[in-house]
Amino acid sequence: MSETLAYPGVEDAIVVGGADTGRDDLGPVDIFIRGKKITPVQDSFIAYTDYPDLILSRQPVIDSETISVITNLGGVLSPSLYTLTKDTGVYAGSVRGQDNVHWIYTLPTSSGSVVVSYSYNSLIYDLQNYFLDPSRNVKILIYS
Repeated sequence: MSETLAYPGVEDAIVVGGADTGRDDLGPVDIFIRGKKITPVQDSFIAYTDYPDLILSRQPVIDSETISVITNLGGVLSPSLYTLTKDTGVYAGSVRGQDNVHWIYTLPTSSGSVVVSYSYNSLIYDLQNYFLDPSRNVKILIYS
């Protein structure tokens, strides 16, 4: 637990273990973490015929950071053409969220491929990789 709290970006962590998890297997624990590590990333999407909403690959997206959308034929798109739509379902704010770029106006198919630059909260990804390091001698089961 102290190793988790000492990790950069972690504000608080709660460990729920044993019978409190509701699972019957021996020794499971769930760690609930609050914190943030803002990390920039780019996603590339191939040309579509109608450009559906683009679900971003890294979640959750930080909506207070700048998002830019660039097409290989049309250059930087005006933010008036799209909006970031945050997931409001059961996975909202988690690594399994569905935050996406929603088109306000339909792009012409001649816009080509699309690159979206944005920032996401990488804290959970980073912590999972940190604890999966074999030198830490921690058994981790990641449920999806």
